[in-house]
Amino acid sequence: MSTTVRLIKREQCYGVRVSTFFYFDDNAGRRSINQRLTPEQALEQAKLLARGERARVCPRMIKRAPIELPPKVARAFVKDRRAFFAERDVIKQDEIAARQLHALREHYTGKLRLMDIKMMFSMMMDDLEKEAD
Repeated sequence: MSTTVRLIKREQCYGVRVSTFFYFDDNAGRRSINQRLTPEQALEQAKLLARGERARVCPRMIKRAPIELPPKVARAFVKDRRAFFAERDVIKQDEIAARQLHALREHYTGKLRLMDIKMMFSMMMDDLEKEAD
């Protein structure tokens, strides 16, 4: 594992980006010499770090009570989640998320924003990867 910190100059601010790399090697012989992970181990460690960072950055999404949805609405949400990640146009992605925002507001009494829907879509990305396997 290696960590890199970058300072990024923008027009009116500076950004700090911390990148962590999990190195792996496909060759078992080299892996035993250079003490690297298998590709599967590196992926799992990277996912664990990403989940932890997401929970740290967006703690209110984690603590929110689950939304009870009728099956028809839940199926539409999953269908739109797939369409959201398949779509490359940002405006069309926003349209998909806005459609789900309006649908979920009918079943959830708390405050929901467009960004919340996008976060739900991204938090469910692991499930989408498992469906593809």
